[in-house]
Amino acid sequence: MPRKVPLADLKERFLAELGKLALDKARGKVESKTLRDALRIELRPDIFGVSVGAPHYWAIYYHDGRGPVRAAPGKWLVYFKDPADDPRIKRGYPVRAADIIRLSRSQFLEALAKDQLIVTKSVGRAKAHPFFTRGMQGMDQRAHAPAKRFVREMLGDFIGRVEKDSLNIRLK
Repeated sequence: MPRKVPLADLKERFLAELGKLALDKARGKVESKTLRDALRIELRPDIFGVSVGAPHYWAIYYHDGRGPVRAAPGKWLVYFKDPADDPRIKRGYPVRAADIIRLSRSQFLEALAKDQLIVTKSVGRAKAHPFFTRGMQGMDQRAHAPAKRFVREMLGDFIGRVEKDSLNIRLK
């Protein structure tokens, strides 16, 4: 008698395996240590899907790049020449835009005196780092083995064991 495994368990195991494969492939292409460490898998059994992403609000700008940025009238753009000198990120980069901390007046004056800041009215474009695009190349080939196991286990519960089995799966 074939082993009865609930379909929901099979789906979740299959999605988790695909998510792990995708996560490993994406991590291998992320140059930012912060984003690489933050990548997470979200299983969506309700839609038979899985997603890999980072929670940081700025991940999209890092991935896709961005156009030039200009300061608002009467304001300046201020950033550190070396991010290691920035006291606002000693405990890590902000995840949400609401987590951004402004420099205090004393921090600003101290960094300015040490020539650690760049103060400007605008900055140019930032290049894209399409780690998901590059990381997912070849994912369809890597998904074949888990897909075959999933279908074999699922069908095994319905039709039982057979002497010889063959299964062709085509993923788009």
